[in-house]
Amino acid sequence: MTTSIPSADSYDPDLENLYRLYEKCKRKSHYKNGRPRPCRSQRCPCEMCRRKYSEKDATILLRSFKDKPPDYTFVLKLVDDEPTYDVMMAGYLNGFTQRIRDFRKTDDITIEYEIRIEFCWGEPHCHVTVITPANWSRRKAKRLVKQWWKASCPRRKVSVYADRVRTVIGHAHYVTKNLKDRRGVEMPPQEWSGKKCRFVRRSGSFLTKTKKELWQEQCREWYPQQAQPDAETTVSGEGEADNSAAPEAPTTPSVRFWRLRRPTGSPTRLRPVLSDPMPFRNGFWPLRSSWRWPLLPRGP
Repeated sequence: MTTSIPSADSYDPDLENLYRLYEKCKRKSHYKNGRPRPCRSQRCPCEMCRRKYSEKDATILLRSFKDKPPDYTFVLKLVDDEPTYDVMMAGYLNGFTQRIRDFRKTDDITIEYEIRIEFCWGEPHCHVTVITPANWSRRKAKRLVKQWWKASCPRRKVSVYADRVRTVIGHAHYVTKNLKDRRGVEMPPQEWSGKKCRFVRRSGSFLTKTKKELWQEQCREWYPQQAQPDAETTVSGEGEADNSAAPEAPTTPSVRFWRLRRPTGSPTRLRPVLSDPMPFRNGFWPLRSSWRWPLLPRGP
């Protein structure tokens, strides 16, 4: 059964729909105009928060790829049907990135990389994006990366897919999973810890600027009328786009609800009370499922 949100004459139906979409978010917050603010976390059970995370990461990559487009893409897998835990994958990736740095020093070739961990049926695999001026063939690039990956995963059977990046825009949307059909996108398992094994790691010069600077530049391009973003959005650099496009809505609309009163010398009865303003509960209006409706008295 879906929970419903109480409505009033001044309540915006668009906000009501947004509250339903973000009701599973564990870190509920809102903008100044009352719109729910997505937490943009990969581990959030709310599908809309994970979509917002993918949209933001794809926007940042596309902004950076204008000056430094990617050259190669790889998929690193472990195909021996053995479980891979977060600590194990962290060790494998540490060895893999160390071999990239060693090769970069010995051959004096600039190699910038980004590694993103994804899951399929609970098992991890890695999408690697490489930016390098070296004009390798697809076979040579695959042979090098497979050698590094196999040496980083001793006593494990590995598989590597390699290809050139043919479409920069499509690649940015694919690796961040900013897709319309997200039925194949899995959440990280609950036992996986992002502190032990980061889901995204990249070299220092992979992006042209920091993520915050790229996001703010894109927001200023989308909304040039805003000279200075709000202080709330500049702290994290995440909410300017959503906050600017938000419709005007009252932050504390009047909501009619029932409260139980016990007057002196009279039996228990119900009286309607109009609360204005009504406080937020963790940034959201309370759902009907969390209310406690008193029983109506029988008889006149």
